[in-house]
Amino acid sequence: MEFLIRISKSLIILFVALDLISCADKVGSKPSSDEQTNNNFSLVYAINEKPSGMKEADRLGIWYPISDFEAVGLYLPPGQPIEIDVKNIEGNSEPKLLVGTYSRYKAGDVPTTINLVTGNNTVTDYKGGLLYLRYVTDDIPSGKVEVTFKGGEPVPVYKLGETSHEEWLEMLDTMSFQDVQMISERTMVVVSKETALKFKDVSQDEMLIKLDSVSDIEDYISGIDGSSELHKSNVHKLLITETADPDYFMAANRYRVMVTPIACDRIMDPQRISNNSWGLWHEMGHMRQTIRWDWAEVDEVTVNIYSLSALYGFNGDMTWLKGNDIWDVLEDYFQVPLDDRNYNTSGMLKGKGRLAMFRQLWMAFGDEFYIKVHQLSREDNGESQKVKARSFKYGNEKMAYFMLISSKASGYNLRNFFIQWGFKLPQEDFDALDALDLPDPTIDLLKLRE
Repeated sequence: MEFLIRISKSLIILFVALDLISCADKVGSKPSSDEQTNNNFSLVYAINEKPSGMKEADRLGIWYPISDFEAVGLYLPPGQPIEIDVKNIEGNSEPKLLVGTYSRYKAGDVPTTINLVTGNNTVTDYKGGLLYLRYVTDDIPSGKVEVTFKGGEPVPVYKLGETSHEEWLEMLDTMSFQDVQMISERTMVVVSKETALKFKDVSQDEMLIKLDSVSDIEDYISGIDGSSELHKSNVHKLLITETADPDYFMAANRYRVMVTPIACDRIMDPQRISNNSWGLWHEMGHMRQTIRWDWAEVDEVTVNIYSLSALYGFNGDMTWLKGNDIWDVLEDYFQVPLDDRNYNTSGMLKGKGRLAMFRQLWMAFGDEFYIKVHQLSREDNGESQKVKARSFKYGNEKMAYFMLISSKASGYNLRNFFIQWGFKLPQEDFDALDALDLPDPTIDLLKLRE
């Protein structure tokens, strides 16, 4: 499930990479007891500017920009001032400070955004919260700044490759905090003290590595192979945050994936992440959905291409639909008169039935099919503005584009396949498939079953 109805999924997200150059103790290590209670606690960072989250989303052709901000490792208490000094090393652009974590308490929570200026800044916030830096541009990144924080309260931060399990346990035992942060190459996790303590004895390294693996696997089926600038991984980490909002079990939205406390085992338990975490794989998949061939009726369907990829990547077998009665339902569906079949509206199909169509294409043409579909859609500059629009208003155009790009990726004219599935589109859209001058498939895709 996704948080918020997406009439238009456009919204900017921004991200930063922080490169720690000097401080009394590195973020992720335990500050001394004096530092934990000293309002003069100081951190110094050198930060390189990066492309904005929306610029990355446009490059990849995806709906949602990912978290283009970086955890500082400090908590700002409500109403308490913090001194922040910004020094330009290269260029003259300036970062923004975020106070608070997206969706931490309510699904709609957004942090306070404060524009920092070169020189000294004194910041207070009536709500307070964890601190993040956002240093991005929609142009070519060229800036670099040094940011010094004086004040605030350090929080436990686990950094993959830097923090040991023993150091983590010591931080949890000796520091005063409400939330913790856990950071790897591709993921930024925020959970409550209670959740951190509940899972303190698991391997934090294994947990973070497996979360990164979900991103790697879902990137694989998305054709992210580094073969060109278009096909490189998103430069930003993904924020996965615990939310106290009882209305959402798990959800995805711009900037974040959110998880309720009772579902936190899906992100904190390494064994659960790789063995039984469909919901997590699904929500992380929403951060990769392609604009050009995702229309309203399949928004909760195409996302499961990425879920199935994770299932196969971890378990070696796509068991979710295997043996499911949906295959029996299809037998009945294909007996319905063709004029009465409608892929988008049929009450017989529902979510799993619609997913079965995407699965048949996968079974027929292998992983390479979806890899090519993603890559070709990123490379295609000729499609209409309606196809590229971050809006569900153009469902027919996106359906027609999926038929076209699927035929190109498979090397076969898939006209009859989509007609039999009940795609109701103008004749010209089917004629466009014939114009590709491709052969018909050598197998009957409609009869494929897991």
